[in-house]
Amino acid sequence: MLMEFAPRKKLVISAELLYDALLIPGKPSICHGQQILAAAGVLQGKKCTAYPAVKLNVVFSGATWLEPDPIDRCFTDGNLVIGAAWPGQPLACDILNS
Repeated sequence: MLMEFAPRKKLVISAELLYDALLIPGKPSICHGQQILAAAGVLQGKKCTAYPAVKLNVVFSGATWLEPDPIDRCFTDGNLVIGAAWPGQPLACDILNS
């Protein structure tokens, strides 16, 4: 007996929707989250840092790379709050609360 299943619907989330969800105030991007922003094409012209392994994604997306030294450093550009790694979470929270 052959069973037929309803075709599976694919969930497609566009990079623009992710951009809208991530770039609202109160949503920092830390570590590898900048890969999503780079894929959405929204880092162009922005100052940005990320985990060092993501540097090429950031640079090739048209952003200006900011060296995350020390690794817990965070930066802002408009309503973009960017950190390089998890040690930057407290600073990102301080920036958001200021």
